[in-house]
Amino acid sequence: MSSRRVPAEPVTHSAVVTVLRIVLLSAVSGAMAGLSSFVFLVVLDRVTDTRDDHGWLLYFLPIAGFLLGAAYLRSDPRVRDGNATMLDAVRGGTNGVPLQLAPTTLVGTWVTHLFGGSGGREGTAMQMSGALTDTVARALHCTCAERRVLLHAATGGAFGAVFGVPFAGMAFGVEEPGRKGLGWRAIVPAGIA
Repeated sequence: MSSRRVPAEPVTHSAVVTVLRIVLLSAVSGAMAGLSSFVFLVVLDRVTDTRDDHGWLLYFLPIAGFLLGAAYLRSDPRVRDGNATMLDAVRGGTNGVPLQLAPTTLVGTWVTHLFGGSGGREGTAMQMSGALTDTVARALHCTCAERRVLLHAATGGAFGAVFGVPFAGMAFGVEEPGRKGLGWRAIVPAGIA
């Protein structure tokens, strides 16, 4: 048996440009995840302090819940579905993530906490980051494959930013949304974000 070596494919200019584009867009996605999570957490701390100082706000939780539910019923169905919309886009859905998801989720979580309700941080951070990232990706005419990679980066960056755990965020961005998606191919973009 001869061990002939197969020559490697040469790296083309377009491949380098594609990699650099993904790296740059992943950094932008991470910056949006960090900034939106920062705003979310700063205001959430103030909202929580306000609720703690005014215990009577708890009595208005049913009214706040009713108003939030009514607002969600009137919104785009993709906004109503929240994380499901994000996961669909990560797994190759073509509808994308509507920008309206970011402020709706953000304000809804603040109102929920203000009146003593329970709402998680990771869902809000992921949805905000995903909506912002997908909006920028669509504005820049990214391909569906590029948008999927960037949504992995967005979820990883958001998770890492909201909990202050960058390496766990990177793992989350690769593993959780990618169960049937890109998986480990998204580790560099998620790490950058």
